[in-house]
Amino acid sequence: MSEDKQASDAEAPSEWTGTIQIRQTSPVQNQSRNSNDNRIIYCLGLTWYEFVSACIQAGIFLVTILYVVTAFLQWRAIKAQWQTMEKTVGLTEQSIQLTKQSLELSQRAWVLPVRVSKIDLLPDQPIKISLFLQNSGHTPAVFSIQLGQATAAAVEPFSNPPYFHPPIQGIIAPADSLPVDFGLGPFSKALIDEVNGKQKRLYVYGTLQYGDPFATERPPTTFCFYYVEGGTFTMCPTYNVVK
Repeated sequence: MSEDKQASDAEAPSEWTGTIQIRQTSPVQNQSRNSNDNRIIYCLGLTWYEFVSACIQAGIFLVTILYVVTAFLQWRAIKAQWQTMEKTVGLTEQSIQLTKQSLELSQRAWVLPVRVSKIDLLPDQPIKISLFLQNSGHTPAVFSIQLGQATAAAVEPFSNPPYFHPPIQGIIAPADSLPVDFGLGPFSKALIDEVNGKQKRLYVYGTLQYGDPFATERPPTTFCFYYVEGGTFTMCPTYNVVK
């Protein structure tokens, strides 16, 4: 019996006689750590929730500012491109207009009365006279010319005369000269003597209107010639207006 008891005592585990040490932090150390962690927040007078909310709002504000600046820069760039485009379009339209004007000026008809034929100024006889038109342009022209005659004192300017002849119409080719025939007189010997003696002048005048492929009607051109010695006519100092 004593042997069994001794064997049982030998097999039983021995009791652990060690000790567990628990390290405790003092309240002073915990307070110091919390103070260090929350130093910034406490300085701002905010709680953790208020601090996080403020950070989010600040981020949103910065993103909004960045968006506004980016949008402004894009708007300014688009405006600059639009202004450049407007200038380009304006220059293109101006270039087209200048090209059109240059083409018209170089190719249009230019019709002018250039001279009057030589005549024999005889008393009491009708006189046939020709007014020569010159088209110095590159296109044909349809013209209408109204001629008149007058005797007046040799005084300038000569303006607003009456017209004695009905309009004469026709077509003149480019780079061509065309005579327009009409009649003068008859004049009395006394009047012819005054003209030859330069007390009076014999005028041939009129208004020319014409159109070409670029314009159906050009502004009217007025013209005036007067008789000089030897049966010839010369251009008046006034009333010759080309438009």
